Amino acid sequence: MPEQQDRLTMAGPAEYRICVQGAIERSWVDLFAAMKVAYRNVATPNALTVLTGDVLDQAELIGLLNRLYGLGLPLVSVQWRRRKVGGKASRRARAGSA
Repeated sequence: MPEQQDRLTMAGPAEYRICVQGAIERSWVDLFAAMKVAYRNVATPNALTVLTGDVLDQAELIGLLNRLYGLGLPLVSVQWRRRKVGGKASRRARAGSA
């Protein structure tokens, strides 16, 4: 059953792509150390920041979303990319959430 291997769970690590409206200040990027930060349309009113990376579980995902909310960045989308096989997600994410 190949589809069972890609099934999303509450406690499992996965890769996500999170898009927010606007450009995250460069000084704020350290708050998202475990995530790759990319910018789109920076010089326009339609600027987006895209964060991509490993998240240990749904609780950590909610923490990331709360941090973005606290920075006043409107959420555009959250996309689950893939489940991390073997339960290995980046441990840098936990260190950055403190």
